[in-house]
Amino acid sequence: MKNILLVEDDPFLIDIYTTKLREESFSIEVATDGKEGLKKLREKKFDLLVLDIVLPKIDGWEILEKLKTELPKEAKVKMRTKFSSPITKIISAWRYPARSPIGELPPIPEDILWEINEPRNSS
Repeated sequence: MKNILLVEDDPFLIDIYTTKLREESFSIEVATDGKEGLKKLREKKFDLLVLDIVLPKIDGWEILEKLKTELPKEAKVKMRTKFSSPITKIISAWRYPARSPIGELPPIPEDILWEINEPRNSS
């Protein structure tokens, strides 16, 4: 079973992601702010980090910056933001080339599974 950490502050998106992922037998934990997310990442190993960029307390960029040397190279990270743009993708690819970041995970449950199961380093 894949262990996923969702760091997201929007209750609606938390509900959509957790419901669909649990239906598909994924183990999912939720952190509702960056500080809580950083703590969970340091305490437990996750197969996938689904990370919002705009978060209370510590934003997604800062979480990745703090964990850059701690996350294993094979760690899969999916970024999501309401401000999806080519610039977001370029910045995330430039700052974290070993990762597999994307602009925005879709709120459609079936598409979420496709994004999570997408092979690493594909665009």
